[in-house]
Formats: sequence, structure tokens, C-alpha cells
Amino acid sequence: RHAPELSVTWYYNLADNHKTRNNFIEAAECVIYVASVSYQYLKMIGHPIIALINFDYFLEVLPYLKYEKYEDLKQLFVENEDKPIFQSNAFQFSGFIQLLKDSIKCLNDATYYEWCVPLYKILLFIYEHKKEYSNLQIIHSELAELYSNINRASQKTTRLFGTFYKVAFYGKLFPEDINGQEFVYKMPKITRLSEIVNYLEQQFTRQY
Repeated sequence: RHAPELSVTWYYNLADNHKTRNNFIEAAECVIYVASVSYQYLKMIGHPIIALINFDYFLEVLPYLKYEKYEDLKQLFVENEDKPIFQSNAFQFSGFIQLLKDSIKCLNDATYYEWCVPLYKILLFIYEHKKEYSNLQIIHSELAELYSNINRASQKTTRLFGTFYKVAFYGKLFPEDINGQEFVYKMPKITRLSEIVNYLEQQFTRQY
């Protein structure tokens, strides 16, 4: 009934699926969501460092998380006298740190450089609190490269994150759930009309 670990696994698999399709921003959102679940769990069990980290860092990247109540996770604490323990590394402090790094990697691959900054601030806080200076050196070096990327990107007149097409399906050959419906397709950064037409023909010719 309340299965946060199963949900985390599902988001992991969804992120991997997006990566194989080079949908890095979508993959990043999946991983960041898992990181937010990890954050909530570690906060609930009273992790001393997590308790000091402001959740607003996550909201800077994914504002819709303010509507996420994490009810399944909270319910486990209500129903059990003992704190729930999960097998997934995502619910460990080390796993939380790795989730932040994985999120940053996906955001970088998607060229959403600005979104990396709040996540780096969390890592900086953790390493400063633990006095891990070698990790701080690495983070500051990565931040220097990140800000350089942001500066170069901001000097361009245009910045492409994807090409979007509205596609409508009409015809008896299409199933009822899509016949007469319109959908928005997100395609790679520069995708011409002829290319998406060819993509749709290949996709739906095999099915219908």
C-alpha cells in the first residue's frame, strides 16, 4: 500500500529510459524527484546534516515539488513505531549525495546549466559542514566550468532546448484513445518538419 521504495525504483527506470533517448532534462527531473524523496526520508529519521538543509533548493529547480506531500512516506512513520528501513541506497545519506551528482550530470547534458546551481549549493553545504576540503575543491572546480558555460550560453542570441510540434491524429485506423486527439511532441534541438513526419510514419506504420 505504501511503497516509496517501489516508487523510487520506477523513477530510476524511467530516468534510464529517458537517458537512452537523450531526453536528459526529463531524466534529470526523475532523479531530482528521487533525491527529494531521499531528503524527506533522511529528514524524518533525524539525519543531523539533512535537518539543516533548506528544501527550497529543490523548489528552485522543480517548483511543482511544493505540491508533493510525500504521503506514502509519511504514512509509514505513522503506522510503525520503529522507523522504516529501506534496502535502496537512495535512502542512505551517501545515496542522497550521489543522486544530487547524477541530477547535475543530467542537467549539464541537457544544457540546463542554471538549474545545477541550487543542487551544487546543497553539496557545498554538506562538504563544508563535514570539512571535506578535497570534495570542496572538486565542486568549486566544477562550478567554475559551469559558470563559464552559463556565460557562453547567455551571450548567444538563441538557446535551443528542443523543438516542439503539435500533432493531431485523425482516422479510423487509430485507436479510440488517440483518434481525434492532439499531442505535443518534444523532439531534439533542431528537428525539421520532414523529420518528425518521417518519425511518426515509422512509429505508427509498424503499429497500425
